[in-house]
Amino acid sequence: MYAVGCYGLLMSMNDIKRKFMKTLLSVLCIGMMGVISASAQSPDQPEGAGNAASPYQIKSVGNLLWMSMNVVSSQGTYYEIANDIDAGETSSWYGGQGFQPIGSQVSQFRGKIIGKNHTISNLYVNRGMSPHVGLLGYVEGGSVENLNLKNCTVSGQMYAGILAGYMNGSSVTGCKVSGNVSCYGNYAGGIVGQSYQTPISKSCADQISVYGANYVGGIVGENLAGSTLSYCYSIGNVANNNGTYAGGLTGWSHEKISICYSRTTVSGVDRVGGLAGQSSNPIDQCYAAGNIYGQSNVGGLTGYSGRDITNSYWDKQLSGLDVCIGSDTSFGKNLGLTTQQMKQRNSYTGWDFNSVWGMSSSFNNGYPYLKSMSTFNAVLNAHDIHYCTGEDGLLLEWPAEVNGTLEYSQDLVEWQSVPEEFIREQNKYNIFKADSISTTAGKLFFRLAL
Repeated sequence: MYAVGCYGLLMSMNDIKRKFMKTLLSVLCIGMMGVISASAQSPDQPEGAGNAASPYQIKSVGNLLWMSMNVVSSQGTYYEIANDIDAGETSSWYGGQGFQPIGSQVSQFRGKIIGKNHTISNLYVNRGMSPHVGLLGYVEGGSVENLNLKNCTVSGQMYAGILAGYMNGSSVTGCKVSGNVSCYGNYAGGIVGQSYQTPISKSCADQISVYGANYVGGIVGENLAGSTLSYCYSIGNVANNNGTYAGGLTGWSHEKISICYSRTTVSGVDRVGGLAGQSSNPIDQCYAAGNIYGQSNVGGLTGYSGRDITNSYWDKQLSGLDVCIGSDTSFGKNLGLTTQQMKQRNSYTGWDFNSVWGMSSSFNNGYPYLKSMSTFNAVLNAHDIHYCTGEDGLLLEWPAEVNGTLEYSQDLVEWQSVPEEFIREQNKYNIFKADSISTTAGKLFFRLAL
């Protein structure tokens, strides 16, 4: 019995060893598969020296990954996007976590990216448990210019933006983004999650969806001191999860906003505005045209702010709001315009429709657009007749300084002058209501005879 027992015990030990080896081999195989899978995301060192004379030439997602893995040496380094890059393959990287953002709070990105108006499309970042997510995670003393990011998906714990999660002492110029941003915590923006000492100019978030807990905006979740917004626009949707600070451009602006617009649907609970959920600095020459939903401190331009708002307007019909500032319901009633008024140049006091702003019934849904940010070719000259339709029927307008006569015709052969009493001047523009002329003809044609 004793010998049998020992034999049985010995056999059991051998069985254990065999099972252990099988398990070990299985683990090694799985580990090797993991290594093989990870190797599919291979960094590829770009051409170039990384200086101003010879920037690194970024041509592929492999080059972008190399930037992420070598961010420690990015200070003062130049990176040039050499061609369009389809980053669609990043959706399967790292077990579905996608692209690893360039820069972190521990190792910041400090370089200069020259986009040359090239496009990185279909970038996928799914880092739900990590902060500082985007193409760039954490930027300190860097810059990005003339870069397009199209149809990108970015999600993270907090500080999320398609371009960058957080930027400090940096700059963003001439960038355009589209896609989706979701943040389980605070600070979600179409372009940047949160910015400090980082001006954003001549940039836009077009066709974007931004979602976060608090501090959400079409351009930036929160722009702190030194982070002005100028010549920017957003179009899309912004929402927070039963939280505070939601705006078409920014959740909370601590700096000046000028020459910007938002055609964004904004929804939140407290401090919700067409431009900013809360603003602590001036707003000048801006407009908001979108649906706005909230429960407290909800305004057509800002949810909560002082009265330093000039030459700025909101579409009171589209927003359903007759309040400019949610926290100050008596201010700025005259800044709320009907949809038709929003599509008339004469409604905008002090705006430059020669070089800065444009307006066409066939572009941007008839609302003003920024000429420097537009690829629209059929740009109207300031002296051309502009038309719009709405509750007042067909309206024609042209600059009062133009020395011309408005004429009408039923057949494009015989023309008659419109009586002067039918034309009124407003804000340096001549306005004519087309139904002032009665006719039995089915159509009337108008022209400005110079």
